[in-house]
Amino acid sequence: MTIGILKETKSKEKRVGLAPVNVKELTDQGIQILVEQEAGIKAGFSDEQYEKAGAEIIASAQQLLDSSTIILKVQAPTTE
Repeated sequence: MTIGILKETKSKEKRVGLAPVNVKELTDQGIQILVEQEAGIKAGFSDEQYEKAGAEIIASAQQLLDSSTIILKVQAPTTE
């Protein structure tokens, strides 16, 4: 199973689908986590923190969508 975490696109949205601590819990169970580049910045989490937790940083939303079996997003998905 691969879980993808998309970056939020609404300007005032600061939340992210999973924090690095949650990513660590899931990767320790053998679940692959993909995080769109800078998805956690507004919530105060760097790409490096996600990588240290075991996630792989993905450069584009489309690549993440193509590679994930489950997508996590706080706000409803948009056409973007």
